[in-house]
Amino acid sequence: VDLLAANDIEADFGTYASTQAWLAGFDMGAGSPPSLAYLNFGTAQGCSTTEVSDALCALGGWTQERVWEVSWGHHVALPFPEIYREDGTNAAQWQKVALRSALLHASKMIFSGTLSQDAACDYTQDCDIDQTHNSMVTAWQQLRFVLNSDPQTANSLQSSASDMGWLE
Repeated sequence: VDLLAANDIEADFGTYASTQAWLAGFDMGAGSPPSLAYLNFGTAQGCSTTEVSDALCALGGWTQERVWEVSWGHHVALPFPEIYREDGTNAAQWQKVALRSALLHASKMIFSGTLSQDAACDYTQDCDIDQTHNSMVTAWQQLRFVLNSDPQTANSLQSSASDMGWLE
C-alpha cells in the first residue's frame, strides 16, 4: 500500500508550532510504512531571494530552516511548492531553501514538481492585482531555471507540474 498525503504549509496561514503539531499527528496516525510520504504544496513566503539566511521569513516562527525541515528535512516530506508569482520571487525563495539544504545539511533537495493557480485565476481579479497568475508551464520553468543557476541545486526538479482550479 502506498500512502501519499498533502499539506498546504504556508507561513501566512499557520505557525511553525501548529505545523509541528500536524506533523506529530501525521506521524502517529499514519504509522511508518516504507512508502508513506506527504507533499508540501505550500510557500517559502517572506524568505530571502538572495541568500541563505537565519532571519525570520514570516510571523509565526518561520525561517528558511523551518521551511526546509517541513518540506525536505522531515523523513517523509516531499516539496511541491507554489510558484505563483510572475516575477519569479517564489522560485527564488525556494532555490535558497534548496541551497540551504545543500550547504548546511549536505542533502540535495529534490522537488517533486510545482503548483500554479492559473485556472483558479480565471475566477478572481486578485491574481492580476498581486501578479500571481503563472501558468503551469511558466511556474515549472521559473523553478527549473533558478535551481539550475547554481550547481549545488541544479537538476533537482522532477518533471511534474500541477495547476489549482475551482470546480463549479
